[in-house]
Amino acid sequence: MLTTVRGEQKYALVTDDDLSKHIGHRMEIKGKAADRGDGKVTIESTGTSGGDKTKVKTELKGDGPDMNYLGVKSVKMLSKSCM
Repeated sequence: MLTTVRGEQKYALVTDDDLSKHIGHRMEIKGKAADRGDGKVTIESTGTSGGDKTKVKTELKGDGPDMNYLGVKSVKMLSKSCM
């Protein structure tokens, strides 16, 4: 979950990356937003494992009236503290 600096908006982050190491950090997150139940976010990624090519697809639909979603394209840590 991403909260804006002033805390007025929250976004559920849709990504196949593990962002748990950034909890409490001030971050710059870029991506595509889907707001208030009207959108759908899909992330597709490919990789290799043991010589085999794998494809992962993550899809989230905005079916909650108060939920915003952000399909993460890039992540950059700005500081280790939110302050």
